[in-house]
Amino acid sequence: GLLRDGNCRGADRPQRRMMNYRAAAALLALTVAAIGLPQGGFTTERFDSQIEIKQNREVLVTEIIEVTYTQPRRGLLRQIPVSYASQNGSRRSISLDQVAVRQLVASRLPAWKPNEGDASQTRVSRVRNEIEIRIGNPSRFLTGRARYTISYRVRNALTDFSGDGKSKPRTELLWNSTPFSWATPIAHAKTTIDFPIDPKVISPALKAWSGERGSTKG
Repeated sequence: GLLRDGNCRGADRPQRRMMNYRAAAALLALTVAAIGLPQGGFTTERFDSQIEIKQNREVLVTEIIEVTYTQPRRGLLRQIPVSYASQNGSRRSISLDQVAVRQLVASRLPAWKPNEGDASQTRVSRVRNEIEIRIGNPSRFLTGRARYTISYRVRNALTDFSGDGKSKPRTELLWNSTPFSWATPIAHAKTTIDFPIDPKVISPALKAWSGERGSTKG
């Protein structure tokens, strides 16, 4: 889905508090949009995104992905757009770096915790308008249950609007909480957003969409 946090103006102000805003609407996120590369060989039970917007305007993303390999596979391919058309038709580019991946392979997965599992062999590359994160050892095949924790930093993802007579000044984040190019349907998805907010702002705004690429319904 596309997530928008409105009324969150002036991210560089020193007086801030962190507010945890759980995006309940994103619990429906994009099983339809999971139509993508026909890789096959696994099912996706969980795709959780934890998004933290820092006061310096960087966005830290942690993704928790649980899969079951129904056929032997080396790992996963995660594709993240870094250049795309903005709402006004111009081209928008973001910076994505500090990629780290950990994996836990087990017949029964325990409750998730940070830094669990082992560091996974990963290859990160730019392919046209996307960053590709190839996860897995080329010489090792996996079967059964596995959980991956992917973390990365995003810059230039926030857009400021000065406001007019009909709307207040705001800062927006548009983000796909589940990928359009994922190989399988996603059984369960959740997005959590932590962001700095001016104490005078009472109700941050959130809009979430589910459906095919470009959908504004749901």
